[in-house]
Amino acid sequence: MSCRIILCDDEPNYRFLLRAVLEPEGMEVVGEAGDGRECLALAEQLQPDYIVLDLNMPGMDGMTALPMLRELVPGSEVVVLSTAAPEEAAAETKRLGARGFVHKPADIFSVPGALRAAIAA
Repeated sequence: MSCRIILCDDEPNYRFLLRAVLEPEGMEVVGEAGDGRECLALAEQLQPDYIVLDLNMPGMDGMTALPMLRELVPGSEVVVLSTAAPEEAAAETKRLGARGFVHKPADIFSVPGALRAAIAA
């Protein structure tokens, strides 16, 4: 799977780990953002294939940024990767235009497969 991705998460160390496990899988991380506002600016500039979006961030959170991303970059798909309870957040993020919801696992190495599954769904 080859695609261009923006990572949007307020934890720089988590973004670093995500990049480390996604890039060997053929997923090119073209940008990183620490909050929703940064993500909006990067997405508009870079026009990625996918945006991996955390929900809980300071400043503009992912739930606020999600509908704006769908409007600003309609050619990009958003996959939410969050610690939020999947049963509650998944339906709302889908309603707002997310392609999929992946619960942030304790094992970072399971993320590429979970992202593939969300994208394929």
